[in-house]
Amino acid sequence: MDLGSALVLAGAAVVLAVALEGIRHLGRLRRKGVEEPVMLQGTGFRLELPSWWQAEGSGTTFIVDTRDHDGRLRLEAGPVDALSPDQALARLLQEPGLDVDDAEIVSFAAGPCAGAHAQSRVSVEEDDRTDRSYRAWWVLDGPDLRITAVYDCSVLYGLVDGVYLEAAMRSVRFGDRSAAQDFEQAPPVPGDQA
Repeated sequence: MDLGSALVLAGAAVVLAVALEGIRHLGRLRRKGVEEPVMLQGTGFRLELPSWWQAEGSGTTFIVDTRDHDGRLRLEAGPVDALSPDQALARLLQEPGLDVDDAEIVSFAAGPCAGAHAQSRVSVEEDDRTDRSYRAWWVLDGPDLRITAVYDCSVLYGLVDGVYLEAAMRSVRFGDRSAAQDFEQAPPVPGDQA
């Protein structure tokens, strides 16, 4: 076998290995998508999470490991303050040590609920080093409670959890009221670009 044939054969083996790994990963996602969600109960709110995610915390603060690479969701609940959800989100985007690439804040409101969402690649400066990651933020206001959710993971895998994050945020309930029912009845109101 000459060198050219060996290189072509090696290249084909690499392409086949990458394709098989992709098929394995897509199969894992498809299997996960049919499992029943698990209810996460906080103080004054609840939401549904995929059954393979692991949540730690109680009451008003939770850290959720999405179990897919390094995905992590932080949930915090507290009283609604004078800031609107998009103003509160804009404040989060200005966190010290955080350099946010063009994140557009999208605001939405219906009934007694209001919210804002943004996502972006970010640079985070910690301990004399800078890391790049993907981050998504949600601020959801119920009648008397604000939920702040921040998702963080590596840029490479940031979109893998996206479908499940969207479903979790749509499942939020304040007391007995479903935020998703209100949000789906009104079109999004574009906010300012951050």
